[in-house]
Parts: sequence; C-alpha cells; structure tokens
Amino acid sequence: MDGSVKVALYGPPGSGKSSAAGILEDCCGVIGLPCVLVKLADPLYEAQSAVYRIAGRKLDDFYQKDGELLNSLGKHIRRISPMLLHDRFLARLHDVRRALGGAPSLIVCDDMRFPDHLFMRNLGFAFVRVFAPDEICLSRRQERGDLSLASASHVTETNLYAITPDGSIDNSGTLDALRRNVIDTLECLLAASAPEVRCRRG
Repeated sequence: MDGSVKVALYGPPGSGKSSAAGILEDCCGVIGLPCVLVKLADPLYEAQSAVYRIAGRKLDDFYQKDGELLNSLGKHIRRISPMLLHDRFLARLHDVRRALGGAPSLIVCDDMRFPDHLFMRNLGFAFVRVFAPDEICLSRRQERGDLSLASASHVTETNLYAITPDGSIDNSGTLDALRRNVIDTLECLLAASAPEVRCRRG
C-alpha cells in the first residue's frame, strides 16, 4: 500500500515553489518523515546541460536556470514527444515508492505546469498554488542569478489560473512568512491523508 502524501506546487516563475519545497523538506526532517522531491522537468534540465556542453559552457549547477532556453525546450520536447515528461516522472515515482516500501512519506513536485495537471491529479497529487506579485517574482529571479529570464507569458507558463488548487500559499513577504504560510496550508493536507503526521513549527 502506498503511504505517501503527494503534493504538487505550481505558480509563475519566481513565485517561490522551490523555496516552499525546501521548507517542506525541513519540516519533514524535524518529524522524521521521509520527503522526496520529484521534478517533472528533469529531462529539460538534462537537455539544457547537453546544449551548454555542446556550446563549450559549463553550468554551475544542474538546476541552474537559463529561462529562455528552458521555455523553448519545454515547448519543443512536449511537441516532439508529448508523453516524455510524464513517462519519466512515472518511472522516477515508481523508484521512489519502491525505495520507501509503502512507508508514510511526503512526495513533492515543485514544477507542475498546466499541461501536467490532469496527469498529476490522476496520480493523487494535491495542488497548492504559490503566488506573489509580478514585480516580486521578477526581482527574485534577477537576484537568484538565472542565466536568462523565463517569460511568464510563454506558452509553457500560461493557463495556471485554470488549475483548481487545494490550497494556496502567499509568498509576497519574508522567508519566515513563507515558512508559516507553507506549514499552515499543507499541514491540513498532511493530516487529512496521514493523521499521525504533524509538522512542528520552528
């Protein structure tokens, strides 16, 4: 039996999805609950790395973002092989479940887009929208050192409003405020699926 609670975070670039996922990991570490991050976009980062390698450039980190390139790769990989991202995600999810052996856990995806939401809902993921004002999202992306900035209006980033969330996280304030909002929003989802799990504040 699968004892995992599955949460998909979504929102515009720079809204704080990865930061929220990191807070979830910290929270689970405090209570001893396994937490695994599984990304839909891993194949896009693999392709980004290949492009940079061919160009004779080295990325500082596998998940360093060249936003314009990732937008383009996302559009064209979905066109060439519409099921690739989903098939790779399923394979990774299967590996995670097998490693966990059905034990209680939290599985987090922090990069869901509109084309993925029906697929993710069928897998039992709860949806949590992360949002902040446009100017704050832009400022954060500039500060984190993206190699180029993804466009919030690009086809790969649009229609997020059409996804029905199970919860929302306002990330327009400080990191401490984000932590409080993440825990307030998600502990209800954790409790509903696994009543023995509680995320202590710290």
